[in-house]
Amino acid sequence: FFSFILLLSSLQGFSQTSDASKIFDDAKISIVKSDAKGPTVFFSDKVDLNFDGEIKTYSQAQAEFVLRDFFKKYPVKAFSYDHISKTPEGLHYAIGKYTYNGGAFLVYIMIKDFNGKQIIDTLNFHEEDDWWNLDWFYIWKRLGVFSEPLLI
Repeated sequence: FFSFILLLSSLQGFSQTSDASKIFDDAKISIVKSDAKGPTVFFSDKVDLNFDGEIKTYSQAQAEFVLRDFFKKYPVKAFSYDHISKTPEGLHYAIGKYTYNGGAFLVYIMIKDFNGKQIIDTLNFHEEDDWWNLDWFYIWKRLGVFSEPLLI
């Protein structure tokens, strides 16, 4: 009986990893196609979008319009992931590069479990040549790296 429970719990972890992998794959396809609706299927009721340090929370419908405007302003030439991983707390994240005619954006996508379902919680686009100004503290805090405020 114990081994059966262990098997079920490992399959649940596998399922969540598979769900996250599918979300990353589908998000990549949508970004490459400049399909603003594609990623919103994986959004919760609210999602954080960050464009060059301007973080705002949007509904699914609002996020679709914001992404559509972004794709029109910066038509994609290429998009690929450089790194996909999972934190010990179970948050999945990917860092990628979005290239357009005038430059590139560093893209950060965070997936979390919400009511038993994997969803995109955060989507960041930050000019690549300005990466040192990226709000790393925000990202690390969302990943659970910092649970308490830092005293400097």
